Amino acid sequence: MVAYPLLLVAITLMTFHGGATHSFTNWDDWKYIVENPLVHGISFDKVWVSFTRFHVFNYNPLHLISYMLDYELWGLNGGGFFVTGLVLHLGAGLLIHAFACKWLGFRALAFVVAAIFLCHPTRIESVGWLSERKDVLSAFFAGAALLLHLRTLTPLDPRKGWAVQAGVFFFYLLALLSKSQLVTLPCVLVALDLWAGRPLGRSLLFKLPHFTLSAIFSVLTLSAHTNEGMKGIQFPDSILVPLAALPRYVAHAVWPTRLSPYYDFVGESFASTPMVLAGAALFLAMVVGVWISYQGKRVWLLGIVWFLALLAPVSGLVRINIFLADRYLYLALVGPLLALASTALTWGVARLASLLGVISVVACAMASANYLPVFRDSESLWVRVLEICPGASIAHSNYGAYLRQNERWAESAVHYDADLAEKPYFEESFLGRAYLHDLAGEYPQAAALYERLLEKKPQSMLGRIEYADFLHRRGELQKALGVLSAQDLSLADAIYYCKLCDVLLALDRKEEARAAFQFAARIDGREPRVIQRQRLFASPW
Repeated sequence: MVAYPLLLVAITLMTFHGGATHSFTNWDDWKYIVENPLVHGISFDKVWVSFTRFHVFNYNPLHLISYMLDYELWGLNGGGFFVTGLVLHLGAGLLIHAFACKWLGFRALAFVVAAIFLCHPTRIESVGWLSERKDVLSAFFAGAALLLHLRTLTPLDPRKGWAVQAGVFFFYLLALLSKSQLVTLPCVLVALDLWAGRPLGRSLLFKLPHFTLSAIFSVLTLSAHTNEGMKGIQFPDSILVPLAALPRYVAHAVWPTRLSPYYDFVGESFASTPMVLAGAALFLAMVVGVWISYQGKRVWLLGIVWFLALLAPVSGLVRINIFLADRYLYLALVGPLLALASTALTWGVARLASLLGVISVVACAMASANYLPVFRDSESLWVRVLEICPGASIAHSNYGAYLRQNERWAESAVHYDADLAEKPYFEESFLGRAYLHDLAGEYPQAAALYERLLEKKPQSMLGRIEYADFLHRRGELQKALGVLSAQDLSLADAIYYCKLCDVLLALDRKEEARAAFQFAARIDGREPRVIQRQRLFASPW
């Protein structure tokens, strides 16, 4: 029956249609896409690099490859990138619908589950924020793995059985190559086995390859995040933060109002005693629910394990910088939806539940359509964050950067100053405010900000490059060289060596300048600044 899938497509397109006019935001979109030459077209070399290096503290090669394909299709058209993400989101929803149809055996309820998955307001961040392609891509592959896994729960020809198992493993690998949050998906597969009546020991044995894959990607992810603040399990935060997060996630799932792309929390305010106690009570109730369900039909065992397992990697069990994000609910929400639908069937109220579900779908679609424009551009995004979290340092810094790039100097200065008046403050605020001082001829104030930044972050390479550029333009060449020379060269990139080359040339130290250029070319010969200097060094002096 194609009516329900077609209706899902129609509802999703109506909900997200406004996103086709969106542009890139300055929240990671520039790092991942706009200023990332790695994704500007596809080639074997670029694919190889995406598989063999970390990027923006992550290891998600298929995420980057999807951008390469997008660039071939759309160039740097943000609306085109949004359309691709929406297609992947819709594909994930249709796979969830197929899974729910087989699992529930009641098409109307399966439609409701898939429709809420597709249109829930917490989906907007995953689809609308172009850098978060990881969610929709990984969920598409995870949906395929889950759907295939259902086939293993019924007797199969041994040869076909192994082929299906291999297919589940393959799609799980693709999901992990898209986003490592799904390292706990094997727990969901085990819960499905338990629901089907398989012994726990046998299920764990058959999932050993999947758990091994999870362990490998967990190590890769921790290695990629080492310099970003993800430092392994640290007590007591590894207990308090997940407990404080749990009631907030449930609240956002049940009543998704006043959502924000970013929630401004520090550890103490996030893990407050009332929230930790509420989370502990909720977690205890879930554990009791799993135990009771284990003695019966195991429907809620699946729903609760699905929810908790997929949230666990980003809940704070391992130290992370972001305590709460709506995108983390992307696939986790499906488990409780399936359990609710199955309970309605058990209680004989499937038709009433379907009617109430349709009302919920309409409400979700309207709320999502209203929230989607927040991700239209940098200004709408950061204005929303400041509306929900007025003191958010990251919002003041990034909004200040947006305003500066659009030559709204006075407004930009207000937001930079708001960030620099608080702690923690962002590197961009130092650099952007120093630029504004420089623009206004306030050179001592600009120099003081550069010095403050390097005092607080001695290995800020961008800080050293921009300070050296400021001194270079002011004619303070020896001081500029001293600023650059203090950089840890193990962290130096092609842009650093290009700036060093310029300063050395200005000091008439030509052979040293040539050597600096050669370092830059070896690091990244495709960097535009390297290409600009290529002609200068093409022949002997």
